[in-house]
Formats: sequence, structure tokens, C-alpha cells
Amino acid sequence: MLRKLTVIAGVALAVAAVAGWALSASAGPSASAGSSAASKTLKFLDHTAKGSYVDLADEGYSPGDEFVFHDVLRRGGKAVGTVDGFCKITAARPVGFSACAGTIKLPGGQIEIQLGGRNIGGGRKPFSLGITGGTGSYESSRGSGLVKPVSEQNSYVTLNLTT
Repeated sequence: MLRKLTVIAGVALAVAAVAGWALSASAGPSASAGSSAASKTLKFLDHTAKGSYVDLADEGYSPGDEFVFHDVLRRGGKAVGTVDGFCKITAARPVGFSACAGTIKLPGGQIEIQLGGRNIGGGRKPFSLGITGGTGSYESSRGSGLVKPVSEQNSYVTLNLTT
């Protein structure tokens, strides 16, 4: 049971971190010379507001189970967006592996994210995620992000976007 809760907390932390990272738009677009692509860095504090473990497969923590979550992204103490997503458990032993997807909702549009691997969000180790697309001001976005957990429910997120 403790292992299951640790993995769930880790997944929630990962998701929260992803959400927070996309939300903090710290820099405006900047195009490099000779390139039509613009880059943007967004920074947020991600807070997991709600998360639920769903036992869908064999009883107990097992492949096929999911963790669903809702995170709030903050900047300067104010809510600026949300992250909603899920992580599907793909292997439970000897360590947990999962694949996660989420949608970051911001005033100018949405950003789609993905991540996966071993013990995502477990502990306080930073982890990476991919940006796979978006809508509105984030249409055709690609890039990566870094999530730095600071507690079980909070993470600093930095997203590096190219549009």
C-alpha cells in the first residue's frame, strides 16, 4: 500500500510539475536570425489540486491502472491556468513505469504534453517532458520542459516552446 501511495504521489507530482511549468510565461517570443520559428519560455508553480488513483486492472497497483489529476498553475501567487491529465501504469514491478499525457489550459490557448518512464515524479528528482502541440497562441508548439518537485503537491515548471 505504501508503494502504491508513493507511486501515486509521484505521478501526481509529475503532472503538477508539468502543468506549472507550462504556465509561467516568463519570456516573450523571440525569433533567431534567419528563422521563422519563435521560441518562448514559460515558468509556473504547479499545485496538484485533485488526483485520483483508479484501479482498472488486477486488484492493487498493476499495469492498466491510472492516475487522473487536476492541477492549478500559478504565477506571482495568482492562478493563471490549469493542467488536466492522466498517467497509465505500464509496469508495476520491480519499479513502476507509466505513460502520461496532459492538457495545459492558459488564457491564450492550450498546450499538449507527454512524458513517460520509470517512477515519474517519485521523490524530488527533476524530470523532463515533451510538448507535442497546442491551440490558439500555442498552435503548432513543440519543445520540452523541466519539472522540479519541491513538495508532494508543488513543483516548479519551465517550458521551452518553439512555434
